[in-house]
Amino acid sequence: MKKVVCFFYSLAILSLLIPVSYSQENEIKQGYVATANNGGKLGCLPKQIFKHWVQSYEEDTKDFRVFRASDYNFPPSRGRWGFEIKEDGKFILHSTGPDDRPVEFQGYWKTEGKDKIIGYFEKDGKTQQWIINIITCSEDALKVKK
Repeated sequence: MKKVVCFFYSLAILSLLIPVSYSQENEIKQGYVATANNGGKLGCLPKQIFKHWVQSYEEDTKDFRVFRASDYNFPPSRGRWGFEIKEDGKFILHSTGPDDRPVEFQGYWKTEGKDKIIGYFEKDGKTQQWIINIITCSEDALKVKK
């Protein structure tokens, strides 16, 4: 009796694992890119995320920030900040300096699943991080939680 129960228990566990594997494979096929830039764990990110994003603060709400691709036709503004996520693991924070000239802070990024990216960069002699919790991502717009 013990062997039969163990056999059915093993089948039940295997049936739980199969949909997870299929789901991950399906997500990668549906426009996600597998990444291993997170301490060796495999993650998935939308393929559209790999570009230079600029904040479109006119579209922000109390719950999320909106970023547009850097080639978007923004209305005139005095300095916009953004970031760049590169497939080779580089993270670049684009900001404005005290004189309104562009400033870049270079670093790297890691993932936590398919909807969370942590960008690490050096600023004022200290390593800082910026957490990006993705709500939606398309070719021209990225929404992240505040």
